[in-house]
Amino acid sequence: PIQEIDLYRYIWDGAVVSNQLDPYQFGPETVFNAVKDKSLIESRPGLEKYVAIVENRPGLHRVLDITHFGQYTSPYPPVSQAVFGMAISTVKPDASAKDYVFAIKTALAIFDLLTGVVVALLLYRVGMNTSLVLGYLWCPLVLKEIANGGHLDSIATFLAVLTVYLTTIALWPKRTEDDPEDAESEVPPLSMLGTAASAVTLAAAFSAKVFPVVLAPIWFVVIFRRSGLQAIFSLVLFTVASYFISLPMLNHLQFAKDLEIVSVEENEFGYSDPSGIEAFSKYWEMNDFLFMLIVENLKPASDVKPPNSEVISKRSAPWFVVTSNEFRQQTINKTRGYFEDPNDPNAVQHKPSHFAFFTTRMITLGIFCVIVAWACFVLLARPNSTTWLEMAFLVTAWFWLLSPTQNPWYWTWSIPLLVFAKGRVWFFLSGTLIAYYLRFWLEYHFTGVDVMNYWKVNYGDNFVQDWFFPYADQYGYQGTKFFDFYVPVLEFGPWFILLFVFALLGYISRRGTQ
Repeated sequence: PIQEIDLYRYIWDGAVVSNQLDPYQFGPETVFNAVKDKSLIESRPGLEKYVAIVENRPGLHRVLDITHFGQYTSPYPPVSQAVFGMAISTVKPDASAKDYVFAIKTALAIFDLLTGVVVALLLYRVGMNTSLVLGYLWCPLVLKEIANGGHLDSIATFLAVLTVYLTTIALWPKRTEDDPEDAESEVPPLSMLGTAASAVTLAAAFSAKVFPVVLAPIWFVVIFRRSGLQAIFSLVLFTVASYFISLPMLNHLQFAKDLEIVSVEENEFGYSDPSGIEAFSKYWEMNDFLFMLIVENLKPASDVKPPNSEVISKRSAPWFVVTSNEFRQQTINKTRGYFEDPNDPNAVQHKPSHFAFFTTRMITLGIFCVIVAWACFVLLARPNSTTWLEMAFLVTAWFWLLSPTQNPWYWTWSIPLLVFAKGRVWFFLSGTLIAYYLRFWLEYHFTGVDVMNYWKVNYGDNFVQDWFFPYADQYGYQGTKFFDFYVPVLEFGPWFILLFVFALLGYISRRGTQ
């Protein structure tokens, strides 16, 4: 894998699951420390079973040593855990760490290829050229993130695309290239079994990784538009299946909430480590653009960290912040007032940045709900397979674009349905996202080094700074901090301009033909 270590957590989770143990009970760091110091086992009931796994599989020593964020329990849902477990169960106990990597990557690549098969079937079903599946199978980003990087997203992506396919064959007959889009609008529902199957696969997708749940509203609307009460049955089936498949993870989340776990040291029960799911959902932010623009305009100056300990910034916020500090402080105080009593000495006092993050989450969620409502309205007006496939893509794509975590492998959620998008400008994202990996280069070469000062000293040129990195000399940004506040703007900014321009041109063209 190139600059990827997530799969080492998959390997550990798979080893735990294949031994019929709970991946949501102890973090890898706890287990690894207990392997090195057996006295720790006495204070953590059940920990000895996890230590035994490592002792029986020596190759896992290297895996645990590499696993990052080991203080947290697993953030991955049960269906993905099942895949990890099956993959690791095929590896011999005396295998090396490389053997475990090969097993996990093979399993994930199989799901990747299966996704390609389903996309080809979808294209055939709606009368499009099946060779367009190469838009997914030959996408360099997909090859990098799945077959090389070994990201689990291929599991949920396959199940989500399978849901889209099953819904399509259940509601509409096969089309040919000569059939108009409206020809299938009045065709009655074809298969109750198909919609039920789509409910189960959507539940499984949600229980592999949470993102497929964004398809649920438009999935329900399109079934309801075509088959009425059958949609109610499908929704109930989806809800029940989701609950029971996700139950192992839900039980852990409720347990952690009841104990109000903040850290391992504060957990007097000595049972569960901090939840990786909760930590990821509440605070994680990476390579984001729209979310970053909003959240940084909400953080008060008192909570903005200086770029490094040696350089005193001349500005109290990133260069794209246009709101006043007074506005930011008032906004956070209002949000805080809904959730915390500042006069209660026993209340957990969160940082202002946490409330800025939460407020931004609410704003982006509101925007996304508007997009979903618009997609539902369009499907009610034009209930054909072409519109269904386009809306499935757009809902998934905009969910990612509004997310605080825009890792490039998350874009593989949408790439299988890219061919059904009317705007070809969407294809460009798969190329620009490679800029994410500049973060590692900046980290390796510019940790402790002011990036723009280095540029000026070595090249004596202000053109690049003036046009591409405004105000950079006022910050002293080093390494990853420089990436966070500049590279995503160059990564996404030009693309958003293209998206707007092409959307405007398309609108003008449609108005002209009318």
